[in-house]
Amino acid sequence: MLALWIRTLCFNFDSVRGSVYTYTHDKAEAVSRRINVIIDDDTWGLLEKIPSGERSRTVNQALRIWAQRRRRRDAVADMDSLRTQLPKVSTAEVVRWIREDREHGH
Repeated sequence: MLALWIRTLCFNFDSVRGSVYTYTHDKAEAVSRRINVIIDDDTWGLLEKIPSGERSRTVNQALRIWAQRRRRRDAVADMDSLRTQLPKVSTAEVVRWIREDREHGH
């Protein structure tokens, strides 16, 4: 009973500080963070149309998609940069490499 009370106290205290925790096998794991963000009126006009219980989930999903696209764009830029620095390879040579890999079970 005491352990449950302590877990509840820690959950409430940490929720106020900005983290939400879940407890599994007496181990606390952070599952989300509370942050403050300033947005312009146009963006708020879009967000206020979303039911208040779904806004965090919607913003989180949009940020995840944005971050994924940004990582992909950065990776493409890195590959383009490398492409200019590396020697050109003929299609015949690439085909030969692929066939060699297949013959070796790769």
